[in-house]
Amino acid sequence: MFENLAQLKTPRARRVFAFSATTLLILELVLLGLLEHFSDSIPDPYFSVIKEVLVHLTGASITAMFLVGLLVYLLPAEEKLKSVEIFSPSQTKALHDSALLTSDFWYHHGHIGRWVRTTAMPALARISVEKGIITTIKLILLNPRNSKLCELYAEYRNQISFKENTLKTIEDVQAELLATIITGQKFDQGANGLGVHIFLEDQLSLVREDISATAVFRTQVNPRCPSIVYRKLDHDTSEFYNAAKTNFDFAARCCTRLIPEAKFPDGQLTIDKIKAYLAHVGLLVHEDHDFLKSVMTRVQSDYHPYT
Repeated sequence: MFENLAQLKTPRARRVFAFSATTLLILELVLLGLLEHFSDSIPDPYFSVIKEVLVHLTGASITAMFLVGLLVYLLPAEEKLKSVEIFSPSQTKALHDSALLTSDFWYHHGHIGRWVRTTAMPALARISVEKGIITTIKLILLNPRNSKLCELYAEYRNQISFKENTLKTIEDVQAELLATIITGQKFDQGANGLGVHIFLEDQLSLVREDISATAVFRTQVNPRCPSIVYRKLDHDTSEFYNAAKTNFDFAARCCTRLIPEAKFPDGQLTIDKIKAYLAHVGLLVHEDHDFLKSVMTRVQSDYHPYT
């Protein structure tokens, strides 16, 4: 009936076992009753043998039910993880956007942070100002000074068939990273309602994590891959959600934090201001005009990567 005892952990297997065992025991008891009722019409040698066999079968069934019942009791019942869900890529955008409406913080552990830059920061800033609160944003991004790391990320992106892949070179990756950093620093100052903390890491993972007040979103660089969501539920222990937040804090401690005191110059965004700021924080990886212009273009872009 069961290929292995581990199957008895599932509620369905336990119900099947209980029904089958109970039915078998009732059948044996009925046969014993019928045997006694028709005992006068059954020759003595056959009656004794049949009765002895049925008695032994009934006793064996009761013993087996007791032993297996005890084993089932000792095996923990398998429970469905209500806090973990899997969604198709087409649902990713709506899930992220809806989470922005109910969160007073946002943690992102990823690569270039483009979605956080173009969508999350403006949305959270608007909501924070409306509510009169400060929303904390923490970003763990690739280190733009690490050329080998940026090259590795660009190579992997080029291996994937994107609808629109704008990250073909090391410079493209570095420009995206610097655009996210500058945008974060601009939102971190003034009356934007955001407190932005940026950390730079020197290792690459193909998995991204976005953590809000209600869920953890695990997505991949490959847009065709489904997303995994760890919900924070009041009626659930939410081990995966809590572990993800703790893991983020540990990862941030192992990174280089961007100088929080270094503020981006106020006023209109210009290439000179970008160059001066990057030089001040030690992130001026390229000084040529075209590269700095591409950084400024990305800062001003509202491109949504999930559309």
